Amino acid sequence: MKRFVAYILTTAFVVMACCMPAQAQQPVTRDGFHKAPKGLDNRNIALWQSHGKYYNIEKNRWLWQRAHLMQTIEDLYSTSYVLDLLVPMLENAGAYVMLPRERDLNDVEVIIDADSPSTPGYTETSTLKKWSKAPRAGFRMPDGNLTDRRNPFKEGSVRQITTVGTTGDASSASWSAEIPRAGEYTVYISYASLPNSSDAVRYTVHSLRGDETFTVNQTMGGGTWISLGSFPFEAGLQDFPIVTVSNAATGANIGRIVTADAVRIGGGMGNVARGNDSITSGLPRWMECARYWLQWAGAPVEVYSKSDYDNDYTDDFHSRPLWVNYIAGGSSKMPSAKGLGIPVDISFALHTDAGITPDSTIVGTLGIYSTDGGTRLGDGRRRTTNRDLTESIVNTVVDDLRALHEPLWSKRKTRNRKYAEARIPKVPSALVELLSHQNFADMRHGQNPQFRFDAARAIYKGMLKYLYGARGGYVVQPLPVRAFRIEDRGDGKYRLSWKATADSLETTAMPDEYYVEMSEGNSDVFKKISRGKSTSYEFSAEPGIIYNFRIVAANKGGISFPSETLSLCHLENGNPQVLVVNDFTRLSAPDWFETPEKAGFLDQIDYGVPYRRNIAYTGSQYNFNREDPWVDDEIDPGFGASYSNCEGHPVAGNTFDYPRVHGEAIVAAGYPFISTSLEGYLSGNYKNTIVDVIAGKQKEVRLGNSEAPTRYKAFPPELQEKLREHTSRKGSLLVSGTFIASDLFVNPFANDSVMSADAAFARQVLGIEYESAFAAVSGYVDILPFWANSHTAGDNVRYASTPNEEIYIVESPDAIIGSGRGTSQTIMKYEENGKSAAVASNKNESAVIAMGFPFEAIKTAHDRNLLMSQMLLYLRTTRLPLQSQPAMSVKFDSNYRFPTGNPSSKDNLEIEL
Repeated sequence: MKRFVAYILTTAFVVMACCMPAQAQQPVTRDGFHKAPKGLDNRNIALWQSHGKYYNIEKNRWLWQRAHLMQTIEDLYSTSYVLDLLVPMLENAGAYVMLPRERDLNDVEVIIDADSPSTPGYTETSTLKKWSKAPRAGFRMPDGNLTDRRNPFKEGSVRQITTVGTTGDASSASWSAEIPRAGEYTVYISYASLPNSSDAVRYTVHSLRGDETFTVNQTMGGGTWISLGSFPFEAGLQDFPIVTVSNAATGANIGRIVTADAVRIGGGMGNVARGNDSITSGLPRWMECARYWLQWAGAPVEVYSKSDYDNDYTDDFHSRPLWVNYIAGGSSKMPSAKGLGIPVDISFALHTDAGITPDSTIVGTLGIYSTDGGTRLGDGRRRTTNRDLTESIVNTVVDDLRALHEPLWSKRKTRNRKYAEARIPKVPSALVELLSHQNFADMRHGQNPQFRFDAARAIYKGMLKYLYGARGGYVVQPLPVRAFRIEDRGDGKYRLSWKATADSLETTAMPDEYYVEMSEGNSDVFKKISRGKSTSYEFSAEPGIIYNFRIVAANKGGISFPSETLSLCHLENGNPQVLVVNDFTRLSAPDWFETPEKAGFLDQIDYGVPYRRNIAYTGSQYNFNREDPWVDDEIDPGFGASYSNCEGHPVAGNTFDYPRVHGEAIVAAGYPFISTSLEGYLSGNYKNTIVDVIAGKQKEVRLGNSEAPTRYKAFPPELQEKLREHTSRKGSLLVSGTFIASDLFVNPFANDSVMSADAAFARQVLGIEYESAFAAVSGYVDILPFWANSHTAGDNVRYASTPNEEIYIVESPDAIIGSGRGTSQTIMKYEENGKSAAVASNKNESAVIAMGFPFEAIKTAHDRNLLMSQMLLYLRTTRLPLQSQPAMSVKFDSNYRFPTGNPSSKDNLEIEL
């Protein structure tokens, strides 16, 4: 009977712990942030991506823990899910997320601390109460690198002050700094947790977004780096302190203690030196494994080096779960243990697995949990809850991936194993092997940015469902809005409108309100200007200012990722308003091929299009032989082996803000403009005389496998119809993109009738014939003197032709020639071979310029401005005679371009085999 009663009580406790509303027990609360009462408000989640570079004692050098395969490496691949997708999703749902690895990709860091002359910028003001030295060790910047057993949080001091209840009597401390370069930086604070610490300390971060306040619970988390979030800063000494803290308090916190220690800005370079030669990794800290960040963050030796400095490899995978217990010790989750007192609700490890199939079979997703022989968690719950958590995450992942990407996605068995990351944490924990990074069938999906987004969203949803238990009641954060557009209402008034995006897998994910965010000029700093339930917003513009807008959807479960960015500029100079249409919506993996003997990714043909950026890319694949076995991670990884020349260098993708780039050049030429998404254009009733279509790297592709539907056609039939109607009423048109001709003339996914219609559109509306793909590799284009002698022979512009962090790569632009649409001429040519890069044509007073490379990929604003001014002058007037069009100079083997299948037959196309 006693055992039965104990069971009932334990069961009741578990239900209450999982399903009751969480209490305010986060170390940091973002005061002005959207509240998510049916999301993850007041929840703390510890999670990490697998591996990272480590020091190998026997070889006396730093090594990766896995092999370079399929254009990536697990040490960085899982990072792309965690840092760019999963952490923002969880934070958008209200959770406070902690990582044992560096989250900031910047290779610079700035530290401000009172203890070291090398880290100036700390100041204090004292009024009624005075600052003094706290009875606790604190951070001090080490001289040189961090060597064995040194703990920077034991080498300095901490400041303290008693709180007051009157704002006029408040004292403060501030941290000022000079930022090496403009950008977005994570800001970390540190402090000491004392017996009488305040649980509501007010911090303010002063950044380009303005002042943002945070309530920090200093009863937990003392003696380590605590993230406040990511903030934009300009280069140089800031006008205001970056961080300030006040001793003003209310209620029970009056008379308690506020402490202040170092502030850290940015990620920095790895500074832990290992071995007899004191070798550092030489890499940004985010690329190193957890073991070294934890030493930098003040963890005890027994946490980050279980082997006592004998084996960094095993220390790494032990340090992550040991860190969970360290930060949770002393909280309600582990009341009998010592630690930092943070009540961790979930511990989660994301890995990818090895394993290969000889065909197109998916290896799939594996979940690992541990009941550890029936021992209990730190709060007394049974470890079977680990199975519940793991099953919730794995089932959601598999269900979503089957519905959205691959009906045959495999669910491997959820296993009860004593793996360190599943067994050691004394809070609910799960380890998930998402897919096999060694298996091509898995990685065809895994290199697709949309797959990564959906997988990360499924992980977040699995955690959410677990925490709410069988009773439910949760709400999933919305997806980004769609059909965003701007309309001119006259007299400097504009209307923004959009539509909610329904989540076919989650009915609770519908938004019930929206935030409108705005920036000005070329600034990436967006500020909220409106919150409401309407799907439209009226805006009055001042002349001459470029306004940039994006929409964030919200509900009781959190907020969405931002929408694409649309821009406008109001001018009153009589020039016609240009309509910019963002047709570039593509996200996809690199081009790929597969045969029974060979398979792989061909980024030489098309790198694909990452979502905003790809931090996992290491280099091109060079081994395509399915039969080649793995021999060694470094010497011979076998099938899928890839180069490492790009590792650690994020590659830009589709940032969905190119209307602003075009708009800046349009305004520099003296023209007003508005912009719209593709869906907004197709559903709108625009009558602008000049339309600028951004085609970027839009092209029809098949994502995932040979049975999947195709997406991202550059000119779908609805757009063709719109543009045909526009030119028929004497409208002018500018179109630029990498595949504007090849996607119309040699599209492998188009049948004969579609190909014929596409070719007719290209000739009759765009005024172009297809000459070749792979037209150039150097990135230099000569501008021919086609208008007002603004350019002279030999002038050129340069577009991004190699991977970089600023703009997506244009690796295989189209060569195009005139189709005989009225009068036409080549107005640009690729410098390295003379192929035609752009064509201008005029027929029936409708002027068209088509560029075989994207305008936004031109590297300098000066070149974009000069070129746009000439093109708009031509599109507006076209009075001068044009030169005759040169004959086609190159014949192209179209079979080579499409490794995923043979193109359909093509009329009027000469193929050289």
